[in-house]
Amino acid sequence: MGQTTTNGAPDRGAAASAERLLHDWRRAHRRCLAYLEHLGLGEEDRADVAQEAVARAVQREGWEAGGDAYSEALRAMRELLLER
Repeated sequence: MGQTTTNGAPDRGAAASAERLLHDWRRAHRRCLAYLEHLGLGEEDRADVAQEAVARAVQREGWEAGGDAYSEALRAMRELLLER
């Protein structure tokens, strides 16, 4: 049975989160690592930024229209780089 809100309505946020887990996060992580390598980041920094980007993408409340693990992880990675 799916999760519901306090008023008994289906919790769309939980459904969206569960659906997101089915995306290819491993591929998105590898792509972030490759992108960061081309930017010249060191191995440790690449690993940290790629991991944080994937975590941010998974937890993000709103995805862009048509977004998937790949596009959202890259979007989060770009944000993280700008924050540094």
